[in-house]
Amino acid sequence: MKKDITLKVFEINPVTPTAIELNLPMLVNKALDESSSIGSRAMQLNSLDPQAESDFVASFKKTKSTLFGCIVRMKTGDATHILKDQLQQKSIDLATLARESRDGVEGFIKDTTYFLMDKKHLLLKSGHLTKKSVQTYLNWLLRGAEGEGDVCDFKPMLSRRDGIQLSEVRSIEIQENHFRSIPEYKTVSRNLDNLKASLVRELVADAPDLEELLEDELISASIQLHFHVRKAKKTEDNSSILQALLNSTDSEDVKVSLKKGGTVVASTFEEKRTIQIELIDDVLINERELEAEMGKYARELT
Repeated sequence: MKKDITLKVFEINPVTPTAIELNLPMLVNKALDESSSIGSRAMQLNSLDPQAESDFVASFKKTKSTLFGCIVRMKTGDATHILKDQLQQKSIDLATLARESRDGVEGFIKDTTYFLMDKKHLLLKSGHLTKKSVQTYLNWLLRGAEGEGDVCDFKPMLSRRDGIQLSEVRSIEIQENHFRSIPEYKTVSRNLDNLKASLVRELVADAPDLEELLEDELISASIQLHFHVRKAKKTEDNSSILQALLNSTDSEDVKVSLKKGGTVVASTFEEKRTIQIELIDDVLINERELEAEMGKYARELT
């Protein structure tokens, strides 16, 4: 049995440019190799939560030019005592974790993703663990050796097939769900809730009995950004501006409306590819096959 897997491509950029090229695969592999165990490289997402989740690289493999690995988001708490011995290991494959999960701790693996990087590109298996999550984790992992600041920044690579000009964009619409999914936007989400209620009351000011009915029917709200490009810009300027707009979103909740008509999600403009990977026991991805396909894709990008 095969499964469709979507791979997304991001350009690797140094946060602080230097004369020396940023060799991220080498830096990350060094940090992973020098870590004593999985537990030592687990980044807790919220130290105030007694059942905090944490991200860690479960397994990794370095070749001459690439680094391939699996990142796991683990829910701690009740499952911690089951995983205590495993977290002392240097690495562990997802199949072993899944077998333990079926033996009585179902659900402690919340999310997973796979990555492959060379010096220029980061390829990610599309899923709930977004580019921002991976970027945050890798920068945290590297801080021990590289200082206090972030080391790398990942920007969506615009597709050479589907690129557009900024002048073609009429507006960008951000759905309410996007704000709910990001902790930093909780205030925005609360304000949207208040705004929705106020707007409903305003709409039915002359018919108060309709307020409850409309509130029950109101599903969501959105913020729409409109642009007026006063003068033509160079193609490379358009690309960099559009890339910057897309960089803050890893979401299907962002929609771009074009002046010529039509609405597309932001990810339409990103470099990506859908591949088919064999499943093991109809559940687990064949990691060797996935690594080979991701490596092939990376070579085609250069």
